[in-house]
Amino acid sequence: MKSLVAFDFDHTLIDDNSDMWVLRCAPGGVLPERLGYRGDDDGGGGGGGTWTDHMNRVLRYLGEEVGVSAAEMRATIEAVPDTPGMPQLLRFLADHPEQFECVIVSDANSAFIGWVLESRGYRPLFRELLTNPASVDAGGSLALLPFHGGGRQHGCSRCPANMCKRAALRSFVERHGGYGRVIYVGDGGNDVCPVLALLPGDVVLPRRGFQLERALAALEHAQPGAVKATVVPWESGDEILEHVRALARGAAL
Repeated sequence: MKSLVAFDFDHTLIDDNSDMWVLRCAPGGVLPERLGYRGDDDGGGGGGGTWTDHMNRVLRYLGEEVGVSAAEMRATIEAVPDTPGMPQLLRFLADHPEQFECVIVSDANSAFIGWVLESRGYRPLFRELLTNPASVDAGGSLALLPFHGGGRQHGCSRCPANMCKRAALRSFVERHGGYGRVIYVGDGGNDVCPVLALLPGDVVLPRRGFQLERALAALEHAQPGAVKATVVPWESGDEILEHVRALARGAAL
């Protein structure tokens, strides 16, 4: 059976946060104070709700008040740097479709991710983009919807209302018939939930120095054995490529 390689996007495939990178479109690269994110989960227009709610307000401001077009936003997002070594890793995976299938699991959005992948020629590699849907609204602004929207509730207390990566990944695997192994590449705190669902024989690759690595170390200290997958930290895509090549040869990590 094929191995499934699941990638986060921000600070994993790309070497920055796309939601922060798009602020280069704002005057002086800074948002008005009224658009600050409080995270108080009120879901209204005053700075609360999920991060996706916040980004909807930011994108509406950029489109309607600043006058940034979707094309201008795309050009800005396409300039975000790749994480070192990732192009080589993705080329290897693309050259071995009989062994690996790839998916993105990200709390960014389909526009930002799609623009970056298309600009590099990587989009055909990924079977699906599990992320918040984005589209250009009637006013020309980019608008986001929650991944778990329209009555699709995930019921996970660990994750924000708009997306549980564990639920997203589980549904993907069920739809596509299962895989021999899951290889999960990520960096952030919202990657902990899906990682805890991985099984012995699976592999998690947390980016060294980022929140996922720290969270997994803390979990292992507090609850030895809570993480069942093999944990292999990384700093560049070149290191991941070495591990993936080893797995392709049938070696254990």
